[in-house]
Amino acid sequence: MDYNNSDCNCNQDCSFTKGINYCLFVGLDDKNKKAQTIPTAQAVSFAQKVCAKYFTEGFTILEGSGDDRGNLYNIETSLYIIAINATESSVIKVASILLKEFNISEVLIEKNLTNYLYFS
Repeated sequence: MDYNNSDCNCNQDCSFTKGINYCLFVGLDDKNKKAQTIPTAQAVSFAQKVCAKYFTEGFTILEGSGDDRGNLYNIETSLYIIAINATESSVIKVASILLKEFNISEVLIEKNLTNYLYFS
């Protein structure tokens, strides 16, 4: 696919840059109590502070819900954290901090090649 758009009518380079996109899926149910023990707003606030420290190229946090792996129909509140061009070590660090702080059993991490453009 050609990302260089010859019809681009902007005053900037409209070329996409290759990079890496990491997604962290963080369920908020406590692993021992099998229920959420931290308010969602408090979890988001904590995650924002951690991500701001380790994801210096930018990140987005979305609230949602998901089914816990291995526990059919155990829908839990989840945070979806997307970080562009983070380092693998910073992603693992953030996941480790969130595991401990939220007392959760696991964080699903995806690593995807992407093409991105900061369009203004």
